[in-house]
Amino acid sequence: MTHIIAIANEKGGVGKTPICWLMAQRLSELSYIDGNGRDPQRVLCVDLDQLCCLSFLFLEKYESFKEMWTDLAKDNAIEILLEKDDRLPTIKTYNSNIDLISGSPNASIITNDNQPHDVTLGYKRIRELAEKGDYDYILIDTKAGPKKKYKASIIMADYVLIPATQDIFSIQAAINTEGFIKDISSQYEKSVTSLGTVFVGYQNSLGDDIEKLAQPLKERGYYSFTNNIKLSKSIKKSLHTRQPLNKITNSHVARKNIDRFVKEMTVRINTMESYKK
Repeated sequence: MTHIIAIANEKGGVGKTPICWLMAQRLSELSYIDGNGRDPQRVLCVDLDQLCCLSFLFLEKYESFKEMWTDLAKDNAIEILLEKDDRLPTIKTYNSNIDLISGSPNASIITNDNQPHDVTLGYKRIRELAEKGDYDYILIDTKAGPKKKYKASIIMADYVLIPATQDIFSIQAAINTEGFIKDISSQYEKSVTSLGTVFVGYQNSLGDDIEKLAQPLKERGYYSFTNNIKLSKSIKKSLHTRQPLNKITNSHVARKNIDRFVKEMTVRINTMESYKK
């Protein structure tokens, strides 16, 4: 079964793209977490941000954003994903286990009464692609901003993962996103489930306690992760050089950090799936 996960928070700069990049890499690799093996997973990444930052990480042939944007503007992958058309968007292959639907700098994914796209069609298309590609996970990177900016991605997803940083503004934005997920589920009569909030860039040296940071979420009945993502030197180098963590020297601790988070996330998904049965 394919798990479709949108990575969303209405606030920018909270780590949506890095999480998508890191999760795709670690899910797709043969990994050992606490001595327990996990088979490599097939992953499709979907870039719904017009800046196309996730696409730039995966499309190594481009040396600049300007060069990439010129080509992606002709590709129209996201428009094809959302439009009523017999075509399916072009799938770009990153490696044997990771594929990409690249972003489009010209794509308009704003959903309102005048929006020509049927956003529910996006979910049907995603499901069709899931079956054709035999994917275990589809990860959707989203655009920050007002709700209409990331509405389409939540409608397409089964689950939503909410990144936040160590500031009250991103935590409040996470709370707002939680409420929006409930609104979408009610409005479109489909089950979209929040996986909760993961803190990104968390460092003990900043003097912040995760439990204290997560308290506003907990008070409202929202879930936060025990394993959060520390933006170590290895992870920053992976993002800067566009190389997976397993190719970065001395990245063992960073890989273990991501693996523990991924394990907590997959356990949560499996638990939710068992309840549905």
